[in-house]
Parts: sequence; C-alpha cells; structure tokens
Amino acid sequence: MSTQPSLYERLGGIYSIAVVVDDFIDRVMADARLNANPAVNE
Repeated sequence: MSTQPSLYERLGGIYSIAVVVDDFIDRVMADARLNANPAVNE
C-alpha cells in the first residue's frame, strides 16, 4: 500500500474539487467566445 495520499486526497476531496469545477464552469459560461459554439449549451 502506498504511504503517500492519492491525488484526490491531496486536492482535498470532493468538496474542494467541486469548488474548482464550479468556478471553471462559471468562467466558461461567461466567456462570449466559448458561448458562440452552440454545442456548449447541450
């Protein structure tokens, strides 16, 4: 067994990762260049 924590654990688990993902999605949705692609809204 590895004594080093997994990447998931080093990132802080589900809640910390969710905060980063939510922020990323908010930034993507606010970018007019990315929203010009109709596939973004699917």
